[in-house]
Amino acid sequence: MQGQAALRAMWRGGRTDPELFDEITARLVRCREALSHALRATPP
Repeated sequence: MQGQAALRAMWRGGRTDPELFDEITARLVRCREALSHALRATPP
């Protein structure tokens, strides 16, 4: 939920500091890695 709040704040013209960018980037990377892992574990 914290990530969603951060994204909403950014979209609404709120905080745009480097810490917010780092938080969002880290969450996106984790999601991408989880999706990649799930796709590799799924048989064709």
